[in-house]
Amino acid sequence: MIDCVEANCILKEYLFLQQTIEDFNKQVIEFKSWSVTVGIAALIAAYTKPVSSAGRVGVMIAALSAVPFWLTESFWKLSQHLHGERTKDIEKCLSDGCTDLKPLQIYTSWFETLGGFWTGVGHWLGVAFQPNVITPYVFLLATGLVLAWRFPPPASTE
Repeated sequence: MIDCVEANCILKEYLFLQQTIEDFNKQVIEFKSWSVTVGIAALIAAYTKPVSSAGRVGVMIAALSAVPFWLTESFWKLSQHLHGERTKDIEKCLSDGCTDLKPLQIYTSWFETLGGFWTGVGHWLGVAFQPNVITPYVFLLATGLVLAWRFPPPASTE
């Protein structure tokens, strides 16, 4: 049976996890907005004035500016999902009246959820390619690569 002290710790842990998950959502909006801002600004900059013969490379680099934001958000979302797994365990325990849930086990639950290295990579890839995570990065990347391939910036005549 979980005593009152453990129950209080579990409730505090639950509230902490819920707040952390909500805080992740605020950060994700910032990742997406900065990615769009930087990506579009870089693409516009590549077309504002005639460039050297390497203009196509500049557009591809501008397109690739979305990748670090996408990677950061995907790791951020993975952390959020791992917190969500612990939250589910606590909710199940609180609703079913379980007696075996140990409080303050966030770190341990992450590694139980992730399993080994390759299982963890699989979890990350599953999160990274979710539509709500990969958008708008895939559109910025695709637009930039298509522009570089089909409509490169005009080269300067100097």
